[in-house]
Amino acid sequence: MKSEGTFLLAESPRYDERVSRLYFTDILAGQLCIKSEGRALSRIDFSSFATSVHLTEDPETVLVTTRNSLYLYDCRKGKKHFVIKAFMPDDMRFNDGAVSPEGCLYMGTMKIDGPRSREGALYRIDSTSAEIISEGYGIPNGLVFQDEKTFFHVDSSLDIVRKYELVPSGLKEVMNHRFEDGACPDGMTAGSDGMLYVALWNRGEIACLRSHDLEEAGARITGFKTSLSSVAIGPGGRAFATSAEDENGPGLIYEIKLDAEKKGDYLWKIK
Repeated sequence: MKSEGTFLLAESPRYDERVSRLYFTDILAGQLCIKSEGRALSRIDFSSFATSVHLTEDPETVLVTTRNSLYLYDCRKGKKHFVIKAFMPDDMRFNDGAVSPEGCLYMGTMKIDGPRSREGALYRIDSTSAEIISEGYGIPNGLVFQDEKTFFHVDSSLDIVRKYELVPSGLKEVMNHRFEDGACPDGMTAGSDGMLYVALWNRGEIACLRSHDLEEAGARITGFKTSLSSVAIGPGGRAFATSAEDENGPGLIYEIKLDAEKKGDYLWKIK
């Protein structure tokens, strides 16, 4: 099943059971997209790239990242509220990230165009500060927190998912999983079953990794176009996958059946 609408680069799906609502962004269109159950799709324009969306303590407010800034969007009033700007070169932008158990945002940056080497960085951001905690990434992408000290993080350019521990000196890599060359892992989400579900951009597949050892478990989920960007788990065995425009057609939102329940959400703390 494909949801209504087509997109340039649909990304960052999040389903909020509190309001029965799917959020995602169209990065290149600069839009936050909202699909409530039984209602038409809404698109909210931002001034630049709308790179990701995250749930907050308030079920009617979401956190949206643009090229270099964070905004709160109030769904009741239809209003945006600026939070903070991270200063970075003009050729860089935020890409993807996740809210931590402490209620701040861990967010990767990537070069917008051209050859990419290791210009990307990983930020820790709250309402008053944006600090770099790690550097040297090609395309930092999907990020999932396991608990207060451990998270999983994708570097698409290296076809790798890493497991990190937060330590006083910064980050410590615990283990990693490297996909086949060119698979290009992108966004990912976690199930309550201890599995990581990883969208493979160049394969049009979702890979399932066991979080305790980062090994693939079972067959990949197939049937998507390439340029598959991310996946989110919703209620009742439903899941949503996002894709981008490519030679096969426009970006789409897929609704699929997934025998998994999502891991509980960590929520941005509104100061």
